[in-house]
Amino acid sequence: MIGLLAFVADVHLDGADTARHRRFRELLEMLASRAAGGRRVELYSLGDLFQFWYEYRRALFEMYARDLDALEAAASRGVRIHLISGNRDFAYGGYLPGRLGATVHGDGAVIEYAPGRKALACHGDLLCTADRSYLRFRRVIRSRPVAWLFRALPFPLAKAMIGGMMTVSSRKAALERKAGNAPVLDLEEAGRAMDAAGCDKLICGHVHRFAREAIPRTGGSRELICLGSWLEEPNALLCEDGIFRYVAGPFA
Repeated sequence: MIGLLAFVADVHLDGADTARHRRFRELLEMLASRAAGGRRVELYSLGDLFQFWYEYRRALFEMYARDLDALEAAASRGVRIHLISGNRDFAYGGYLPGRLGATVHGDGAVIEYAPGRKALACHGDLLCTADRSYLRFRRVIRSRPVAWLFRALPFPLAKAMIGGMMTVSSRKAALERKAGNAPVLDLEEAGRAMDAAGCDKLICGHVHRFAREAIPRTGGSRELICLGSWLEEPNALLCEDGIFRYVAGPFA
């Protein structure tokens, strides 16, 4: 039984209690009510669920207490949570699998969304092949020396350093979007990734705008679905009976 699949990207939870956060809790409540009715329900975060996640200090869990409580409540009612690494929450450890029963997939997951049909879910940053400065930054921030450095630093200093780097990255991205030079998903690379994974769909985020693109291939076609950012509008991709539906909040 495949059930209901829900996908979100770039939610950027930061521990606050704004309309955006309340919409996310509304989505969780909707999914939990479906799961409580006996439906198999799975939620996939396609990266950047959290504004900042570097798992090694209890202070981080306290900062996100309201968000973690909402996720735990949904999980306790039967929602299966899956986490894919983004550029802000790539350092998951054992805390969320232990507390939520969440599955951490790293850079991507292959999902059966209908009998015999599969989708590749990923953050989308590796598909922005022309954004070489970001890809260099990605290699640095995920390197072992940087990981060691952040573990050695007091939490406030480590958080401030990562936050500073992320702020620079966000400002750069905002300036690029304003100038019409926003990161672009490489459709050829997306097609290669789908073929390598044996999938006919790829679902991602990262570039903060919704798009559906058909990618032709010999003997059939593939489709890329890119989700928008919650910083602009709460949104989710729902799949039931093999049919995908893009929904912007409120969620019912």
